[in-house]
Amino acid sequence: MFLTALRSKPHLDREAESSVGDGWARGAEAADEYVHTHFSFEDYPGDPPHARVSIAWADVEALITRFADKGHPVALRLLSADKLAGAVEELTKNTNRPTPVA
Repeated sequence: MFLTALRSKPHLDREAESSVGDGWARGAEAADEYVHTHFSFEDYPGDPPHARVSIAWADVEALITRFADKGHPVALRLLSADKLAGAVEELTKNTNRPTPVA
């Protein structure tokens, strides 16, 4: 994941990179519904500032939808697979109902 911190002047802008869920960050909620990513801006003068991004599943779904809107093939496959899985679940529910005995 890539983060750009935009400051008041372009020469103060900083960039940092982090892998998703690379560890704990101060103030991060220890909950199953979030994945936390921690960024450290190492090239900042003095004590480097840090940033944390907390991502919920709703954020992931929104990102997949945005990539699908742009025609990204993997995002389109994920949405198709989700639709297919929903149809299979519905079919399984309907076929597992007991048949009424007359």
